[in-house]
Amino acid sequence: MQPATVELDSLEALREHIAEGEHPALLRGAARQWAAVNAAGSGDETLMEYLRARDTGEPVYAILGRPEIHGSFGFQRDARRVNYAARQSPLSDVLARFPEAAQGNFAIAVQAAPVRQVFRDWDVENPCLWLPESVPPTMWVSMASCVAPHSDVHDNVAVVVAGSRRFTLYAPEEIDNLYLGPLLSSPGGVPTSSVDIREPDLERHPRYADAAARAMRVTLNPGDALYIPALWWHAVESLETFNVLVNYWFGDSEENALSMPDTLAHAILAISAMPRAKRQRWHTYFEHLVFRLGEDPADHLPRDLDDLLTKTNPEQRAGLLRRIAAGLPSDEPGER
Repeated sequence: MQPATVELDSLEALREHIAEGEHPALLRGAARQWAAVNAAGSGDETLMEYLRARDTGEPVYAILGRPEIHGSFGFQRDARRVNYAARQSPLSDVLARFPEAAQGNFAIAVQAAPVRQVFRDWDVENPCLWLPESVPPTMWVSMASCVAPHSDVHDNVAVVVAGSRRFTLYAPEEIDNLYLGPLLSSPGGVPTSSVDIREPDLERHPRYADAAARAMRVTLNPGDALYIPALWWHAVESLETFNVLVNYWFGDSEENALSMPDTLAHAILAISAMPRAKRQRWHTYFEHLVFRLGEDPADHLPRDLDDLLTKTNPEQRAGLLRRIAAGLPSDEPGER
């Protein structure tokens, strides 16, 4: 039996679950009062008119693919490049192409549109009641399509405005079974699976069967909200001819910290090509000093000591970041 997503019964329960931040959770009707959701209830053209009337003309990032991809945006079969082209256009111009796309002439989607720049008065008419006002909304618009499993470094609340979207959720531990594509050319710049979940090729990707068996699946309708913790893998299928979703990424790293994608890239460059025995020794160091799931490495030190093992002060953090950015070696004269 496949695991089920936690289903919540109130906005307060959603806020509490977000604070816990461990497992995905669903709240039906979280945004039922949104003006955009109400416009969608009157039909696709009514919602398009609602969006066009508030369009500031700010360009959005649109992707277009050949009809034969059937809306499955991701890597080409050889994983050397993505299967779509990208361009910048005002949202109203992109929306005008959706009726033609619905006829099967091409695949089209708008990705990661910054809502507060693209629309006037969005937050007034479509308030987010589960996160601080400082968290900005982002919009995704698509025809019937499928986005391959991928993960984000931030926590995420996704809200369906129009159409319906089916999310397939995989725990972070499934990374071994998702067959990642190239990291430097991945769609959206995030780790992305090379598996087509709608027609998986189990000869090429046999371990995906294990991930699929353990996955959670949930379908969101207009007004529904889904909380996805950071690093949980998720594939997203848009099921109607016109689908709109707004999401909120939050939970940034501590101020002055390196971005997690840069940190991961740095670690891959520094460690992954080492001999196995040496990688294992570094694994021990990272477990103890970075992840700290066992004994506290600073338990024997004064609590007020400023150090990487305890807590760095602003000057130390700034100096370390400058040194990392400059690519200086850690054993410079005078730094031991």
